[in-house]
Amino acid sequence: MKVEKNSMLCPNCRRLISMDEPLCPYCGLSRPGFRRSFTLFSRFSGGGLDMIKALIYVNGVFFLLSLFLNPSAPGLYSESDGLLAPSERSLFLLGATGAVPIVHYGRWWTLISASFLHGGILHIFFNMAALWQLGPFVVQEFGTSRFVIIYLLAGVAGFYLSVLAGFP
Repeated sequence: MKVEKNSMLCPNCRRLISMDEPLCPYCGLSRPGFRRSFTLFSRFSGGGLDMIKALIYVNGVFFLLSLFLNPSAPGLYSESDGLLAPSERSLFLLGATGAVPIVHYGRWWTLISASFLHGGILHIFFNMAALWQLGPFVVQEFGTSRFVIIYLLAGVAGFYLSVLAGFP
């Protein structure tokens, strides 16, 4: 049995109000519930925890896909790459970033896709554990939509800085 929520945090002052309020009684924001109903990610998500799970699943799918795109791998362990590590070729195909893909091949979309790629089983495990533990705090503080924007923009900014620094 799913219970329908009728309260929310005002997007402006972050105080608990009814979704039906025409004006926030604390800060005076006009139709605060209207903004909430039309935010991009809240329409598709039941809450922040669902969005965190979705990001973890997307990262997992990208990781598995990067492993399957590596048919020449000698097995579960490669001396040069480590345990369950995708090849550089499969990472490049899925959108790994750096100076070479962006400057030489013009693949600017890799600034976004690289946030979902990982270099091995330990890499993805620890990144997803951190996302699972720290994500709810970010969602609670900034909201689900802003959390996703922060997640994507932090990845883009980090990878863009690495391109500017000339890392391959």
